[in-house]
Parts: sequence; structure tokens; C-alpha cells
Amino acid sequence: MRTPRKARRAKVRRGGCWLLGLAAWSWVGLSGALAGARPVEPPRQQSGVSERETEALIDGCRAAGFTEEETQRMVRLVVGAKLAGLPHVDLVNKLREGVAKGADPEVVVTAVEAKARVLRRAKGVVDALVLDGELPRDYPFAVQIVADALEAGMDGAAIQRAVREGGPGAPGAPDVRKAFPRRGAGSN
Repeated sequence: MRTPRKARRAKVRRGGCWLLGLAAWSWVGLSGALAGARPVEPPRQQSGVSERETEALIDGCRAAGFTEEETQRMVRLVVGAKLAGLPHVDLVNKLREGVAKGADPEVVVTAVEAKARVLRRAKGVVDALVLDGELPRDYPFAVQIVADALEAGMDGAAIQRAVREGGPGAPGAPDVRKAFPRRGAGSN
């Protein structure tokens, strides 16, 4: 007879295998499209990005004059951000901003890739704070505000110091303390 603990472990293992399989399936499918094997297709619903949202992204890229390769890079960035737990909407907004300004598609893709790198760094800073006991009020908001602070010139150590010690951040940078309630204080 299974104990509750063993049942939970088995459930976690099955969930982990499913997630790993999904990630591998997504990577194989997207990398094949990058190699020119087939035109851009929206990823399946399991990516976490709705089919309607993905099709709108693809249509918007094509309407803005993006090549199939550039469109595929955009889809890969947005879906990859969603799978990584990053606020993928920030990447879509960066794409819209570049298209609205009439920027060259390659410049837009490069800007979105840079934003994705900043979001990954921000997630790393937020994760380090969480491991140290600083729990954010809203995780996606914390990643966004830390990303904005990184873009404003703060480094990860300065952000962590501002949250832990309650000190001000760099001039012109957002106040990252807003995303993290003080320990012992009531959460508002």
C-alpha cells in the first residue's frame, strides 16, 4: 500500500517528466522551423501562450515585413519566456513598440532579444531574493520592476541591497522595494 508521501513523490515525478517532454517537444519543433524545414506555425496550447495570441503575433510580424526566420525568432522568444515563467507580455509590448516606430525588423528582434536577456537576469535576482527569504507580493510584477531597475543601470547586488536594507535605489531607477513587503510588516 502506498503511503501519502510516496503517492506525492510519484505524482511529482510524473509531472516533471511531462514538463521535460513538453520542453523537448517545443525545442525540437521550433529548432526545425528555424532550419527552414517548414513555415512558422503556432506552438500547441501546452506552451502557455494561447493560440489566438500566437497567431496574432505571427500575423503582426508578417504585416510588419518580418521574414519567416525573424518571425520564428519572435515566436521562440515569446514562448520561451512564457515557459521560463517570465512576463512574456513585456516582449510582445517591445515588439509592438518597435513596429510602431517603424524600425527595421532585425533591429526590433535584437531589441526583443535584449529585453528577454534582461528579464532572465531579473528573474535570477528575484529568485535569489526569494531564497534569502524576501518574498515578493506578486512574482511577475517583481520580475518586471527588477528588470526596469536593471535597465536603468542598477546591478543585481544593488537591487538586493535596496530590498534587504530598505535603502533607496539608483537615481532614475524604479523603487524595487514596492514589490517586496518588509518582513514582520503586515502585507497591504
